[in-house]
Amino acid sequence: MLGCAVASLIILCSFYVNASPLLARCTGPGGYCSAGSDVIITYNNGGNLLINKNRRFPVVPSMVVVGYCNKSSGGLAGHCDYMKSTDIGSNMVDGSHPWIETVSMATGTFRMPAVTVPDLGYGYCVSAWVRRSAGTGDALSWGDNYYSDSDYALCSGDAPPPPPPNLCYVNSGNPVEVAFGNVERMDIGTSPGGAYDRQKALTVNCMGTGTHGINVRLNMSPTNWSSSQIATSNGALGVSVSADGKSLSNNDGFNLSVNGSTTSTLTFSLLRDPNKTATEIATGAFNASASLIVTEP
Repeated sequence: MLGCAVASLIILCSFYVNASPLLARCTGPGGYCSAGSDVIITYNNGGNLLINKNRRFPVVPSMVVVGYCNKSSGGLAGHCDYMKSTDIGSNMVDGSHPWIETVSMATGTFRMPAVTVPDLGYGYCVSAWVRRSAGTGDALSWGDNYYSDSDYALCSGDAPPPPPPNLCYVNSGNPVEVAFGNVERMDIGTSPGGAYDRQKALTVNCMGTGTHGINVRLNMSPTNWSSSQIATSNGALGVSVSADGKSLSNNDGFNLSVNGSTTSTLTFSLLRDPNKTATEIATGAFNASASLIVTEP
């Protein structure tokens, strides 16, 4: 009996941005911050300063606010889409508490609202700050004590931008994984259509209203007996790949016309070297990998 898992990896661009004092990343397609995705904010460093140490901020009932913002010049957060606010009363801003005591209010996983902030040409950030619970004006940037009398704060950490309007993404960024499970050597054939065919969906989604011409190309290390079979860690076994019934050799591709969403069916077939008998196949687990390179020419 044999066991196998074949993985074909699809790699999308991703963003992971380091900044101080907070770190931010998004779970939208391609790592972008899209409406409905999660914004994950984690602590990086700092926070030892006392909140309102210089007493410029009024000692009034206050809140910690977290927002996704466009950057303006000078490192300031411009306009923000608010994600969370937490009341902290007035004692926390009396100059005796360090910022780190509020770190749980400035970090966590937040659902991205509809992005309304335009790109000003400086990128995007997350910002956490203290503001009055009632009224407007007066802000202290998280961990920094930068004071503003107009409810503006410093960026707390760079963040990925919203997705471009015509972004395309593949399988929501997930790899195509094929598991053959336990297989019987005597049942492994030399051509597709046998007991060990496995089908997987390859879905391309594109934002916007236009039609996209997408090319998908197979890149793999072939077996020494066939250019259309992926070599496995078992020298007597290979895996063939077909897309909607078309057999793919190394560097072969196929085209998709995508307006919204299009799905292609991939068939993976476990095959043996035709020059070997079934009993010559070594037993034990095996694996293989290949890449599908997805481009828009």
